[in-house]
Amino acid sequence: MAETDPTRVRAQRSLQEGGRRRWLIPGAIFAAICVALFIGMLQLQILVPTIALVLTASLFAAMVVVALTVERARTRNRAMAWLMGAMAVSALVCAVVVMAGEWSTAV
Repeated sequence: MAETDPTRVRAQRSLQEGGRRRWLIPGAIFAAICVALFIGMLQLQILVPTIALVLTASLFAAMVVVALTVERARTRNRAMAWLMGAMAVSALVCAVVVMAGEWSTAV
């Protein structure tokens, strides 16, 4: 009964079925935006944007590995959703750390 309830988050169609491109294309676009922003932040600081670049590239690479190796669609889509969420959270944390560092030196 719980799995057939369409209002549950885990019952979304994008997590239950679908191809690899459903998560890889938005993940690639998001990773490209993050990389561009962090490359721009390299003018402000070196360490945190470099860590963010490596982390973003690693999480996207993990998405590609999951897409190529996991056969079951439900497991693959959930793993790719978690990886994309981790990419978003890590990018946000790194951007906030850079901004906080710059703000604290300006004040």
